[in-house]
Amino acid sequence: MTNKTTYIWYIFLCLNIIAFYLLYHYDIIHWIVANDVTYITSIIAAIYSATFLSIGYITRKIDLYERDVESYYEVPWFVSEQILGLGLLGTVIGFMYMLSGDLINTKLQNAESVIKLMSTMSLSMGTALLTTATGLIASMLLKSQIVFLVRLIKNEL
Repeated sequence: MTNKTTYIWYIFLCLNIIAFYLLYHYDIIHWIVANDVTYITSIIAAIYSATFLSIGYITRKIDLYERDVESYYEVPWFVSEQILGLGLLGTVIGFMYMLSGDLINTKLQNAESVIKLMSTMSLSMGTALLTTATGLIASMLLKSQIVFLVRLIKNEL
């Protein structure tokens, strides 16, 4: 039995490490954490990392011992769906924060109060869109990896 699938997973791992390095190097990670008041993007990143590593473990286990592919990849597939849901939840929370009573009842008496209102609204909108983007990207990466590895194991690639 070959370890071809595990080697492919190692390639996915290297690509993830390179992507993380680039995000860190260009200070994008700091920007994301600073602009997400809900910290849902951090939760998504932690869940993504744990699921990614579990996919590697599952892939290695299947390479060494078994060929029952679908039953092993059900949980990572479910988690990828939940990551998408978390991203959408962050969108809803960001919009709720943006439309909260404090913002609606703010009296716009001078230019400074308008600037403060716009700043708060843009932070809320940024949170909404940031969590959606993070959830979508993480979910797509996990799903594409699962589909690729399952097809590879079944020798369809």
